[in-house]
Amino acid sequence: MKKILLFFSFTILLSSCNNIQKAQAFYLDAVKEYKEQNFEQALLLINKTLYFKPDFYQAKFLKGKILFYSKDYSASIDIFQKLTKIQKENFDCKFWLLRCYIFNSELDKAKIYLKELIRTNTEDWRLYYYRALIAKQQNNFEDYFSNLNTADTFIKDSSVVYLDLALFWQELGLQERSTLCFSKAEMLNTRYLE
Repeated sequence: MKKILLFFSFTILLSSCNNIQKAQAFYLDAVKEYKEQNFEQALLLINKTLYFKPDFYQAKFLKGKILFYSKDYSASIDIFQKLTKIQKENFDCKFWLLRCYIFNSELDKAKIYLKELIRTNTEDWRLYYYRALIAKQQNNFEDYFSNLNTADTFIKDSSVVYLDLALFWQELGLQERSTLCFSKAEMLNTRYLE
């Protein structure tokens, strides 16, 4: 009897490991398709991922993003709402939920999330940009302009990070990475050189 129970336990364990491997393989393929903006194929692959591992948080997160770019905002909102209940402090998840609310014209809900996100991250230019979009949709052009200026200030400040990275890569002799960072810094600073 013990041998039979041990055999069944081993079989279940082996099946579970096999499902995890399948889920990981489908997930990696879905990420590749997502990066190439093949959202329909990415969605098929992410659904297969979730079939084999239904509690795969990153796969659910990716599915929400795929649905967003497929303009299925309601389904995307549903996913990100559930994910924010699982990880209440996850900034990225809340940020995506904010984006979904804005693009789904649920501006009152977007404002609530926006206040919370700005309270925890006061220097993220994207939050001020989205605040500007909401103000524009509500024909509040004073807030629109003010928030665009705030976003612009934070973007300008971020160019310093790219300059430091460029110098760091240059000191290490990694010229390709250094050049890329210098290009990003230059792109951000072009408006401010005059």
